[in-house]
Amino acid sequence: MRVGKNPFKGASGEGMAYQGKPVLVAMLTFIPSFMGYYRERFELMKLCLESMIAHTPVSQADILIFDNGSCPEVTDYLKELLAQKRITYLTLSQHNLGYNGALNWIYNSCQSPYLSYADDDVFFHPDWLVRALEVFEHFPSLGMVSCSPTKTKFEYHHTYARNLAKLYPDQINILSREDSQWNEEWDELFFKSVGNLASPQETLKDTVIPVFESQGVKCYPVSNHFHYVLNREAIEVLYPYPVGDLMSSNYKNPAFNMSLLFDEKLEQHQLAKVSTYGMYAEHLGNVWSERADYLNKKYAIHLSSKATVHSKTLTVTWQKRVLFKFMNLPFVSKLLYVLYEKLFDLINAKSLFDKQKSRKI
Repeated sequence: MRVGKNPFKGASGEGMAYQGKPVLVAMLTFIPSFMGYYRERFELMKLCLESMIAHTPVSQADILIFDNGSCPEVTDYLKELLAQKRITYLTLSQHNLGYNGALNWIYNSCQSPYLSYADDDVFFHPDWLVRALEVFEHFPSLGMVSCSPTKTKFEYHHTYARNLAKLYPDQINILSREDSQWNEEWDELFFKSVGNLASPQETLKDTVIPVFESQGVKCYPVSNHFHYVLNREAIEVLYPYPVGDLMSSNYKNPAFNMSLLFDEKLEQHQLAKVSTYGMYAEHLGNVWSERADYLNKKYAIHLSSKATVHSKTLTVTWQKRVLFKFMNLPFVSKLLYVLYEKLFDLINAKSLFDKQKSRKI
């Protein structure tokens, strides 16, 4: 039985439906526990989220957080952000949908002309969104703008982007090598964030990244997948990704690999992938490094981290050297990795079991 009329229905309904802002800024989170690989992930996630909130203009963007089945401490923190109205939307998944499945939810949720996506270990610098949109506004035939230029990705799937100046000679100029203003620190930071402590100078010293200029705005024909901004045309080209029981991409399975599909589809539809003329977002990794500590203090985020600051250099005692040699034995190495995988699965399964059990009580 219904009594009266719903006041929000009809032409004379009370209130107005919320109209999204020009950009949906989305971040995907997943921290199932605070052990092993995830020991300091919560501290890093909070730093990255705080940088996103602090450096994203509220007049231009809504913020969406999609949690892929994290532990209660993480989801409680996210709920508090929503209650404080510091983020616009929060989606909490009971199960981990995998990387592709979560991306599908995020892409499908976007009703704005632009979608910014980031993993939960990405730090946002001031003006990141302004710079990304500026590139979209001044360059033709774009699908994606990254805010973190690195040489490491230049050789892969940037054929169309590299040819932009030839395709649009009346709109785009190629600047000289001397005017490129490439900062080698960008590559150094990226290498360290993904656990590669080798210097990138030797492997990338001969790689020259051209600079494109259009009406005073510049960009590089490189990109990264840990953070990017898509326009509506690119979203419709990329969505949906294939889903299955795999958690994330694997290059041995190209039909499922999100990164490969992402690059191939944009190339096929002649939508270029470029980066801002400067680093406005950066990858931090899974530990509280000296870099994370520096950014926290530089931008006065005032995040009191309980994590240990990890130095760029590794101190190794003679006992560890002996242990490492033992671990390098093929059968020992294989056994340890098998045990690691089994324990990792067991710990995550227990975490999920405890979460489901608490919901039933």
